Amino acid sequence: MSTPSAPATGTTGTPAPQLATPGTPAPQTSGTPVQTQGRSSPTTGNTSVKPFVPAKFDMPLLEDDGENYDTWYVALQLAFENRDIWPVVNGTELCPDQTTDSAGYSEWGFKDRKARLMMIAALKKVGQKCIYHATSAKEYWDQITTRYSGTGSGNERTITLLQQFFKASFTDTKPLQPQINKVIYAAQQLETLSFPIIDRLLAFLLAIQLPDSYAMLCTIITNSDTSKITSRWVADRIIGEERHCLNNFEGNEAAFYTKAGKGKGKLLQITQGKGEDLKCAHCKKKGHKKADCCKLKKEKAEKEAAKNATDSGNANSTSSTSPSSAMAKITVASEPDNNSTVIQLFHAVAVPC
Repeated sequence: MSTPSAPATGTTGTPAPQLATPGTPAPQTSGTPVQTQGRSSPTTGNTSVKPFVPAKFDMPLLEDDGENYDTWYVALQLAFENRDIWPVVNGTELCPDQTTDSAGYSEWGFKDRKARLMMIAALKKVGQKCIYHATSAKEYWDQITTRYSGTGSGNERTITLLQQFFKASFTDTKPLQPQINKVIYAAQQLETLSFPIIDRLLAFLLAIQLPDSYAMLCTIITNSDTSKITSRWVADRIIGEERHCLNNFEGNEAAFYTKAGKGKGKLLQITQGKGEDLKCAHCKKKGHKKADCCKLKKEKAEKEAAKNATDSGNANSTSSTSPSSAMAKITVASEPDNNSTVIQLFHAVAVPC
């Protein structure tokens, strides 16, 4: 039995479609696999199967001070590799000649534009300004690397990290853990830039950067045995002290940090006191002792003022008494009988000198 011939097409010169027979791969019109509903259809033969490429990535933004440069660098590089444009960015894939390879030139230009768009979208204001005059993805990448990696002649990244490390100042109005992590991260990044920070320096820096409300803890840490002072040990002491204050505070965490901002450096005095909450024995309010009670001090001042006024009034009244009215009266009974009882009455009035 003969195989039926394929039906002719209505267009002259257009080849008729071929019917696939069992065991024969279906013909393809191009070298790229057809994607169906977000997945690449499998191909056979010598054509390689390309992985599925998502349409969108949520890329991290590079902070203007370059704080997250290392993680940003890794994320961008992985995204470029996933889209097969990393060779264009790092310069290993050069732009073909437009006259001899127009197709390759167009494909390279498409990759270059895609890489530049990805970088611009992942930069903030300062980063975008530093690539303003660049014309290719490689120039974008090189200028960003020069500014933020610390390997360029300007050393902007190194200076920024040194400022984050030495000029950081902790505050008790915010959680201390993120503030400590930022200083430790800056020290780690300086080490990658051949600017190592010894751990003992980091440990003492964490202690002296504490706010005034942690002055007692700072004194304890700096006077401890130097053999056990490490950055991790100091960080644990600080976080433990903060947690202790939070546990002794009557209220939520937000109220704790708000009160710390209004306390003007008296956070530990309010939340600590031999393991107990402070409570005034006079006004019954919490947060202070009886000796520091404003109400008691006011009452004492009022009593003292009233007493002084009374004493002054008595002194004025005595000094105004006339000499003629000052006299002494003595009553003496007659000679008593032998069997009678004698009562003597005296009435004295002050006689001015």
